[in-house]
Amino acid sequence: MGVERGIMRKESKEGKKNRWVISNVLYAFKCAWNCKKLYLVGMLLWAVITALVGYVWQFAAKYVIEAIEKGWDAKTVIYIVVAAGVIYAALYVVEVCSEQIQEYTGSYIIYHYRRKYNRKFMAMDFEKLENPEMLDEAEKAGKGCDFGGGILIGLCNTEYFLKDLVSAIIAAVVAATLNPWLLLVFTAIGLIKAVIQVRTKEVDKRECWDKMSPYYRKLRYLGQVQSDFSFAKDVRLFNMREFLKKKHIATNAAAHKLFLGHKNRWLKWNVKNLALSLLEMALQYGYLIYAFCFGDLTIANFTLYITVMNTYTNSIRYLFDYYAELKNNSMQIDDYRNFVEEEELSLVRRSDLIPIPKSDKYVVEFKNVSFKYEGAKVYALKNVNLTLETGKSLAIVGLNGAGKTTLIKLLCRLYDVSEGEILLNGINILRFDRKEYYKLFSAVFQNVELFALSLGENVAMSERSKVDDKKAENALLDAGLKDKYESLEKGLDTQILKNIYEDGIDFSGGQKQKLALSRALYKNAPMMILDEPTAALDPIAEYELYMSFNKIVGGKLSVYISHRLSSTRFCDSIAMFKDGRLIESGTHSELLKKGGEYSQLFEVQAQYYKEREQRAADGMEEVTAYV
Repeated sequence: MGVERGIMRKESKEGKKNRWVISNVLYAFKCAWNCKKLYLVGMLLWAVITALVGYVWQFAAKYVIEAIEKGWDAKTVIYIVVAAGVIYAALYVVEVCSEQIQEYTGSYIIYHYRRKYNRKFMAMDFEKLENPEMLDEAEKAGKGCDFGGGILIGLCNTEYFLKDLVSAIIAAVVAATLNPWLLLVFTAIGLIKAVIQVRTKEVDKRECWDKMSPYYRKLRYLGQVQSDFSFAKDVRLFNMREFLKKKHIATNAAAHKLFLGHKNRWLKWNVKNLALSLLEMALQYGYLIYAFCFGDLTIANFTLYITVMNTYTNSIRYLFDYYAELKNNSMQIDDYRNFVEEEELSLVRRSDLIPIPKSDKYVVEFKNVSFKYEGAKVYALKNVNLTLETGKSLAIVGLNGAGKTTLIKLLCRLYDVSEGEILLNGINILRFDRKEYYKLFSAVFQNVELFALSLGENVAMSERSKVDDKKAENALLDAGLKDKYESLEKGLDTQILKNIYEDGIDFSGGQKQKLALSRALYKNAPMMILDEPTAALDPIAEYELYMSFNKIVGGKLSVYISHRLSSTRFCDSIAMFKDGRLIESGTHSELLKKGGEYSQLFEVQAQYYKEREQRAADGMEEVTAYV
């Protein structure tokens, strides 16, 4: 199975697609069509109208000069100017209206696909969220769904491309009456400029912006550390200001080095572009002056051709410019599509998934389970065999790095095993849909995150209208938050944190863990996972929680992780891990009798309490009931 997962990961990584520009342009059109069809109407209307607007005064100038040359009266000249003004005003009104349509509908489109990007983050496999390569992919993908690139700018550049295409066609028809060979020369020069620009953009994305992604991620994190209130105490007490400053400067310097390469590449491009543009101007003006001096070109037509030729050369240049931009947008859309279409790591096809068996009793078996984090050389867990069942409580103990939390990640299927298998009532858990499998667990982890939502929503983890108030209140009381809850005037409607609400309140570390416990109690899943749930509690609160533990978990399958061996005695069995291996298992008394590593570690930890008891006997210290 581990080999299969390795092949699958390789295929997933090599499966990144580099699609044709037209494919990604059509994808952007599809995005607009699915969200706001009106955007495409405004887009096409703007492209055609804006192209026509540019020619109104060019032709008006030609006819005015001809009228003057032919000696027509002033009234006729005024009619020409007024007619041109009316046409221009009408086209301008339509142009502005189409712009407003796109501004309104464009923001809706990008918000829609930004939400899709965010939903992907929330739905993707947990292990990918801890993979730096995937985080870099996500960083790049974000540019595909923001206001400065990707889908929306791809649509905008397509719009500009269409506008200049219409403009170039009109100019080509007019200019062809002068000299079609001149058009071919200008088109060739424009093509040369475009090839240079496209290559520059491709190299720039690969050598600058793609390589910039990890630096953006680091800079965002460092910025968060330096501005987030939760880090403020540590930064001050440990005098980390200069240390973090140096980290920030070093990361900025590395990013700036890439940015300098970006500036140098475009400086070289601008020099080449200027040389080619000067060549265009020399050919254009040279030929027109020659035709006027030695041919039959009139002043009126000279004026028209000079503006039309300028429009044509500019349109050709912009066409290739926007094509180069579209190539860049296409790469951003590729990044976005590859990210949101990334498949899960599950080895089982969705069509082969089966329902989770409905039962009053669940038995979970770890059979020869080994796990290695991607890129790691050492197994985090090796050849683990363990059985858990409903109505029984298991304590998992061991020093830091023993593999305790990794075991829980595999049990909850936040990760899938590298070798071996985990069975639920005799069925490999890979056969179940992840989302359905998650419903089996109520978990309390050591690190607790509160959301800037109401207290009721923080307990039920759902919108306020769906919260069962009585059930939420009972969960808070059973978790030991009676005093805190009764002090809140708004009860379950109390807003948490000040990130969004000015009247939001915060909780202490111990209260946060109790709130996390209330979430687990509210969910009332058949399996309860408690990962260091008392780490932030004071000794009295910890003692009270242990005394009510059986009431809290009821007859569920319960797993408890702890560093404190004295807190595991109430569990039915204990599993001790060391260096990723299960080295001892049994009841608390059985393991003490064995005299193995559990017994030795217990004695080391218990020595502290024995010393306190001795000091208390000598009248030096008071010992409370929880000791």
